[in-house]
Amino acid sequence: MTVRKRLIGATTLVVMLASVLALPVASRSDGAGEAENLALGSQTLCENYSGLPAGWPDKFNAGMVHIAAGAFVFGSTRGYLDERPASHEKTQIHSFWIDQTEVTNAQFAAFVRATGYTSDAERQGGGAVFHTPSDNEMVQRDLAWWTYVKGASWRHPLGPGSTIAGKVNQPVTLVTRADALAFAHWLGRDLPTEAEWEYAAKAGHEGADLDVAPYDDKGKPAANYWQGPFPTFNTAEDGHDDLAPVGCYGANDFKLFDTIGNAWEWTKDIYTGPHQPHTNGDTAEIMPASRKPNIRGEIDTPNLDALAAQGRVLTNFHTGAKCQVTRSQLLTGTEHHLIGQGTMGSNPNDPRFGKPGYENYLNDSALTFVQLLNDAGYHTYMSGKWQLGGTSSKGDEGESPGGRRPQGWGFERTLIPSGGSHVHYIDPSNQTPGAEIEVFSKDGKYTAADYSGKSQYSADLFTRELIRQIDLDHGDKKPFFAYLAFNTPHVPMEAPDADLEKYKGRYKEGFNVVRENRIDKQKKLGIIPQDFTPTSLASKWKDLSPVQKQVFERRMQVYAAMVDNLDQNVGLIVQHLKEIGEYDNTFIVFQSDNGAPDSNDKFANITTEGDDLTLVITKLGRLGIGKLPEFRRSPEWASVSNTPFRGFKTELYEGGVSTPAIFVLPGQKEKLPALHEFAHVTDFAPTVLELAGVTPPSEQAQPDVVHVDAGQEGKLSKVLYQGKAVYPVTGTSLLGWLKGEKNGAIHSDPQVDEFDSQIYVNKGEWKALWQPLIIKKEKSTVEGWKLFNVASDRGETTALNANHPETLKELIEAWQGYATRVGVVSYGDVWPPKAADLK
Repeated sequence: MTVRKRLIGATTLVVMLASVLALPVASRSDGAGEAENLALGSQTLCENYSGLPAGWPDKFNAGMVHIAAGAFVFGSTRGYLDERPASHEKTQIHSFWIDQTEVTNAQFAAFVRATGYTSDAERQGGGAVFHTPSDNEMVQRDLAWWTYVKGASWRHPLGPGSTIAGKVNQPVTLVTRADALAFAHWLGRDLPTEAEWEYAAKAGHEGADLDVAPYDDKGKPAANYWQGPFPTFNTAEDGHDDLAPVGCYGANDFKLFDTIGNAWEWTKDIYTGPHQPHTNGDTAEIMPASRKPNIRGEIDTPNLDALAAQGRVLTNFHTGAKCQVTRSQLLTGTEHHLIGQGTMGSNPNDPRFGKPGYENYLNDSALTFVQLLNDAGYHTYMSGKWQLGGTSSKGDEGESPGGRRPQGWGFERTLIPSGGSHVHYIDPSNQTPGAEIEVFSKDGKYTAADYSGKSQYSADLFTRELIRQIDLDHGDKKPFFAYLAFNTPHVPMEAPDADLEKYKGRYKEGFNVVRENRIDKQKKLGIIPQDFTPTSLASKWKDLSPVQKQVFERRMQVYAAMVDNLDQNVGLIVQHLKEIGEYDNTFIVFQSDNGAPDSNDKFANITTEGDDLTLVITKLGRLGIGKLPEFRRSPEWASVSNTPFRGFKTELYEGGVSTPAIFVLPGQKEKLPALHEFAHVTDFAPTVLELAGVTPPSEQAQPDVVHVDAGQEGKLSKVLYQGKAVYPVTGTSLLGWLKGEKNGAIHSDPQVDEFDSQIYVNKGEWKALWQPLIIKKEKSTVEGWKLFNVASDRGETTALNANHPETLKELIEAWQGYATRVGVVSYGDVWPPKAADLK
């Protein structure tokens, strides 16, 4: 069969390169008094300009002007369709400071010297360069005036052999938005929003003359823009056939130069389509509610926000308690005890390992939806973390005593690390044969990854590899499924310097304040009710010493940088789908594996200044500086990440298993309201199959041999797939809810999970939880059953056992039926009593 929908599923969770530049904003307050205006505005003055404003960068407002608050009509009545005003209502703008000129080569070079920063173009080995296209090029491709040139970067703007020598006063080009943000944050500033930039560029004018090419009173061009038929012949009437130094022409009424022409300029907010909403110039405010980070708050995730603004956010989406368990259910749509993932770990004393359902890899009773898509004519790609079997062996090809690699489960092209976790900085010059964390399986064979001679950050490498896989087959017009499985922001905590620098100082207020701010934002967005009661943090920021505060601030700085980088790579995938014409035909899903872990490290005990503190502040979390001690986030910051819920990874409280997910349907243009019904990771596979028009197998197989010793009488029946008995999909398709065609509960039956003797049973507004306090090799203590009303108390703060004993018994009976149906094996002395035995 032929299905034309393209499918992308991304679990957790490179930029377009063009001649662009950064225009940073220093502050959105009145700040310190007036700055000295730059002496520019003529050919002579601009040619003699050093490219560095007097006092820059030490003086707060060097080279800047203050823009007073005001209002303007967004857009142009004579512009392109997506540039025209959505209404005649005025957009309100707060006051702010802004640079008078585009950022120069001299300024960007100073930033690079001070920080050692490497631009995206330099890391990727090239960028887009403007050239005059031939007639044939104009016919053969869109945007023919742009061509990718290897070796092009801000230092070499036309490619190898070109230079910025003698052009220090020209605007810097070949920088991405990430580069621009890194530069701005180095100065303690930011990029302007689109509203701020347009308000400053219009300088108080709203007339139609803004749509007319500018000429001075002598009839000569008053800006550096293209004259003649674009893009084949430039008359250069303005005196420049390429870039000009900044400030060669007169300033506008707000004293800004080159707001028309010369080079394109970055703004902070992301373009999301015609007539995106704009208000007061604060990016946090101009995003519609669903575009704001739903849980992550103060971390910049514009690409995920854009997906959320277009699709549907599931705020009650549930995963497994650990990554391996979640991924197994994601790919099969089947309960994890049935397919070899009854637990996850390496405890040699665990008596369950080796029993049916506890193999610790996808067993032979599993069937992935990827296999079914492959059968239906789909290309199938995967890049990133696998950890479901076959990665411990150093032999080639899919089968091994430890299960199968992705090729054995329906994937055609793959790149996976040989182990579960790995370093995020991958240096080809430092490859060690046999070192599991730096060896990859590519298309089923162990190999060093294709690094193109450069060091790589793991998320960047996985994203570029997935794009390569898609492009290899794109010409044959077959549909494809692509699975991008980031290992960030998993430990080890490491991030590129530019991303780290961006979050320097952002967490000085501490975890209590950040968590309170996130809860407040979630209430404003309607994600949680106004009367939501969260659990309290065990620690208080005010009780920490100054040294401890520095350590804890660094922890969250690194984590935020990892998430930011992941978001940048999400943006790269989305952009590439648009470039190859597949975005509107693609189903996009983003979700996380589980909640944040409450793990700690030795640096939690630092109380005095010294070598350990210096190590934390200057080295930990950075890439490529040698082997360092393990650095983790801490329980306090993990609680912030899991806001507003209780609990952590490995636990079945909501903080361990409830992670919001984003679903965007093919061709979807308008977002739907957040979906608050209980959904589960097993629902993903049937959703994909229904959307693709693929029917999973349903023919009943012969009954299995009963595993009496495992307590597996009455286990769920299998179905036949290509003559083999496999477990069926147990999830429910979400498609009707994603389209807005269905309302109400997705699951009418109780939803149950068990992980390492922890149990939850969810039915409607009720959740029963059996939660051991400590799971050790030898003995555990338990809390016993607790009953929560998660409709009114999703923070799981108040147990209602005594108020609703019959409800609790009903849910416990549902657990007992589930345990038999999926073959749960008891673990030690922490097993709960049966419902009939409750007093």
